[in-house]
Amino acid sequence: MKPGAWVQSESQIRESGRLCQLYRDQADKLGIDFADAGDWNVELSFDGVHFTEAGHESFAEGLKNHLKEKYHES
Repeated sequence: MKPGAWVQSESQIRESGRLCQLYRDQADKLGIDFADAGDWNVELSFDGVHFTEAGHESFAEGLKNHLKEKYHES
């Protein structure tokens, strides 16, 4: 999240960050993979929540790279 039409306060951004950590913790507990798209420089639209077209491309590239690293595919 980033400031935008749907994101009016810093507390929303902080809570979003907390949610990410909760998902990471749950994935660890379940023994499943977790990919943090927050590390992929995904561009967000005017609302501060949804991906732009370029953001979708960044997300897809980040996910592809994550899966390649995780599963050692070429």
